[in-house]
Amino acid sequence: MNFGTPLIRAIIFGSLLTMMIPSIICSLFILFYFIRFREVLKRLNNHIILALLLINFIQVISEMPLTLIMLRTGFVAIQSPTFCLFCTIATMFLIIRILIQKRRIGQREIWRRNRKMVIQLISISIIYMVVWIPNVVCHVIPLIVSSRLPCETATDILHYVQYMPALLCPFLSLIGLPEIRKSLKQTFTRLNHVQPLT
Repeated sequence: MNFGTPLIRAIIFGSLLTMMIPSIICSLFILFYFIRFREVLKRLNNHIILALLLINFIQVISEMPLTLIMLRTGFVAIQSPTFCLFCTIATMFLIIRILIQKRRIGQREIWRRNRKMVIQLISISIIYMVVWIPNVVCHVIPLIVSSRLPCETATDILHYVQYMPALLCPFLSLIGLPEIRKSLKQTFTRLNHVQPLT
């Protein structure tokens, strides 16, 4: 894979790092809120939000640093097929576990009762589709047209755009968590409170 010019790598590195830091802070704040106020976890839609948040948080803190190292140095940090095989097998086990749990729990009227959760999941799904469709199109065009040249640069850039859903997930998770939004607002208003000097 062509890793692009140093300028393109530096721009992508700066963009990903700039988005990664607020994403980690927001994820940690939401996870802290879930740990501190356990009654929030009693609602089913919060279970799904927590699962999505944890998966994306793990991706951001484990895979993103490797990508940032590659963008900064131009070399892949871990060049082991065992590492890639481990990631693939872990993903398959996670999917199998979710399917088994879904079958165990009867989920007929859950979607009707949890409209906020459905809206939240649809918004996250749309972001994943918006991110992946251009990448897929750039990989399909060379199969149809003999020239690959127009898509090479686009593919190199679009490869890193696929990290956007993981980086935006904590902020989208706040849509379905009004109590956390309220807590955030109170925290920031307390920090920005202006008092007269005497």
